[in-house]
Amino acid sequence: MPGNDLNLAEAHAQFSGRRLWYRDAGGKGVPAVFLHARTGSSLVWEQQIAPFAAAGYRFIAYDRLGHCKSALEAGEARWSELEHLSRSKAAPEQPLRKRITFALLETITLPVLLLSGDADLYTPPAVLRLFAARIRNSRSVVVGECGHSAYWEQPEVFNREVLAFLGKH
Repeated sequence: MPGNDLNLAEAHAQFSGRRLWYRDAGGKGVPAVFLHARTGSSLVWEQQIAPFAAAGYRFIAYDRLGHCKSALEAGEARWSELEHLSRSKAAPEQPLRKRITFALLETITLPVLLLSGDADLYTPPAVLRLFAARIRNSRSVVVGECGHSAYWEQPEVFNREVLAFLGKH
């Protein structure tokens, strides 16, 4: 696995009675924290560990609660199990709690890198352009020959673009 030669620390951290699994390349560089989506785990970032550490960043990734090695408390685990069992396969999932609106995008003032694959069906380039038009300080990149997971499908391009963006900001 990439990054193993970096003595990647892997352990649980306790936060408010919860255990989060994390992976940390260590070092004194600026932390670059990698968050996985609603699916996946910290393992999806394995192709970013070595390049970001080599660039002087401290690579850190963690598993969200209930994902991979981050444990839910017994009550939370049972609730999650019951929710899963009670969900009808035909019923749509509940909408997200926080909707992204154009008005909300227009309030973002920090530099933002928007990155999508040319074959991304979840966030296609046309959606990326809509977002970029509303985020003042944004840079937009469309990765060729790539779907939704550029960090995995085209890691060299993803790493180059993100590292260049971080270096500039």
